[in-house]
Order: sequence, then structure tokens, then C-alpha cells
Amino acid sequence: MKIRSFDVYIVDLPTIRPHQLAMHTIVSQSIVVGHVTDEEGREGWSEVATIGGASYGESTPEAIKANIDTYIAPLVIGKNPVHLTRSCMKFRSK
Repeated sequence: MKIRSFDVYIVDLPTIRPHQLAMHTIVSQSIVVGHVTDEEGREGWSEVATIGGASYGESTPEAIKANIDTYIAPLVIGKNPVHLTRSCMKFRSK
């Protein structure tokens, strides 16, 4: 069993109600969603919340997606998902 693909998407969703920040009001929220598929067709989903965008923190959805696509996805594709901790430790040591 190995990871075959790791696709990352930016999804814009409406909020349930407006969220007032000091600089503006949020009426929609961009989140980063990951979709992992293994060689046997099993799937897993993940989410990275990005509250407030660049005005609230340093990470934008586009930067998060770029980092996952560039650094994390290549590290885990072809690996056994049961042993992802090993792959994550390699990522931390780089």
C-alpha cells in the first residue's frame, strides 16, 4: 500500500455569518483541502484553515498550497501511509 497521489485545492466557502475583524469583515473563507489516494483507490481528505488570510497571519492559501505541492507531496507520494511519521521526520530534518 503506497500513496499514489496528493492533490491540493483552494476552496472559497461562504461563512455562516459575517465575521468582523479590525481591518475588514469576512463573508467568505478560503481553505486549503488535500486529497490523498493510495494505490488501491482508498481516499483521505485533509483541511488547512486559513482564518483571515494574509491580513491576519503570514500564510496565504496560495502559499500553503505551493508549500504542500513543492515540499510535502513529493515527500509522501510512493510512501506507505501507515509509516507517514517516518516521512514527516525526514521533512523536519531538512
